Amino acid sequence: MGTSSVAITKNQISNGRPKVSVRLVPATVSTRALFGGAFHIMDLRDDAHGLVYLEGREGSQYLQTLDAVDRYAAMFAELSEVALDGDGSAQLVDEAIARLR
Repeated sequence: MGTSSVAITKNQISNGRPKVSVRLVPATVSTRALFGGAFHIMDLRDDAHGLVYLEGREGSQYLQTLDAVDRYAAMFAELSEVALDGDGSAQLVDEAIARLR
């Protein structure tokens, strides 16, 4: 990552975008919600409970049951509890960059 990319990434983490926030979970945190890979909870206008998109090494999968959406919403809430805020996330990036220099 070049210097300009680092500056852009730090700015995005600190300031976010209107509908996007970047919050990092420190490596020292251990919670079951961290395991299993990336997921996206989508709230669709035409669907009463939305769906979950799972992204994995073997491909992607969509989960559409209310139980699945609730399960992943609970994992998201758990991650939100332990994730740093925007400023804390930016500080974590600064510390990581300092260690690499």
